[in-house]
Amino acid sequence: MMRIGTTRRYGICLAVVIGLLVGIQLQIAAGGSSEVPPLVEATSALGIIDIAWHPTEEILAVASETGLHLFDGDLQVILSVDTDTSFSSLDWSADGTQLAAGHYQQPEVRIYDFQPSQPALTQTRTLTEDAAYAMKVAWSSDGSYFAALFEQRRDQSRAPDPYGYLYAYNTSSWEHLTEDHTVVVIPSPMPLSWPVLSWNPGLNSTILLTAFQNGYFTFDAATLDVTWSVNYTFPPTSTAWITEDTVGAIAGGSFYLFDVENDLLLVSNPEWGGAFEIATDPDGTYVFTGSAIVEIVSGVVLREFNVSGGLFVDWHPTLDLIAAVNYERLAILDATNLQPSSQPTFTPFPSLTPRPTRTASPSPTPTATPRPSATAVGS
Repeated sequence: MMRIGTTRRYGICLAVVIGLLVGIQLQIAAGGSSEVPPLVEATSALGIIDIAWHPTEEILAVASETGLHLFDGDLQVILSVDTDTSFSSLDWSADGTQLAAGHYQQPEVRIYDFQPSQPALTQTRTLTEDAAYAMKVAWSSDGSYFAALFEQRRDQSRAPDPYGYLYAYNTSSWEHLTEDHTVVVIPSPMPLSWPVLSWNPGLNSTILLTAFQNGYFTFDAATLDVTWSVNYTFPPTSTAWITEDTVGAIAGGSFYLFDVENDLLLVSNPEWGGAFEIATDPDGTYVFTGSAIVEIVSGVVLREFNVSGGLFVDWHPTLDLIAAVNYERLAILDATNLQPSSQPTFTPFPSLTPRPTRTASPSPTPTATPRPSATAVGS
């Protein structure tokens, strides 16, 4: 009963938040004669919850309330699987041969093999844990590790704070990297935050995770110990690794860039659309706000788009394309021929926000629970 209630509660919260943010983003996109139309735009009734570009192909994977769907570059559906299932998140392996999808109603992650020539998705494995449901999944940059965040509310005395179980896996055997998982406080959709898992693009032993009240933390995948953290007086909307040495965060309507050795580098205040995710180009030079492309080091808006804004966004790893979804509207945007500004590199922006401080450990303290084994389909 608790799992059903949790899913319904989050579904209602998500619908309310999306409605509010879409209204805000429509206002943002209404003005400006310099706005660029999307390359392709479409309406979908699928109930989209997450998106991910294939690493090399012009194929967009969509996790929705009605299954997994693959779209081509014209936003036409080319494949749908498990259409009786709701999915919360997805991510491609580094080589694009596998797709992982988190179940939105059960504590499981489904792993699919992908054959682009047909195309086809074939489920080959199910990762099941003792939790409520799978919130977020992420593959490391070389495909050797995998992480999943599951929602669970174990400490009812601290409700309504939602708790998450963080697991890390070795993809050669699909065994857990640690004896146990780690318990973290996770974002709720109500304060306009969203769970994030983001692997360091160069150091595969580190995961980045947002937390509801505490800011964000980096974890060593082999131990799930906290290696670095930044606290906020308000929760970040989203965080992500930008480069191997820098972390980006959206909080309070601003974009923050941190160096993991030197703390805060700059703060930028462009017109943020309220995206739940941070999308940057492969080099970490530009960031997409949900309605505009901004040069990170200068904060200069290089291109604005005539779109209603993206809650879920993704910048293609190898093609100059950006995908943006606001639940019903999908858009593919042009990221070619971006002209950098003449602003000097890493010029700090003035900010009235208190400087974040390092902390030694996350809250709450990790607790031990029985560890079930990941199981293969048909075993």
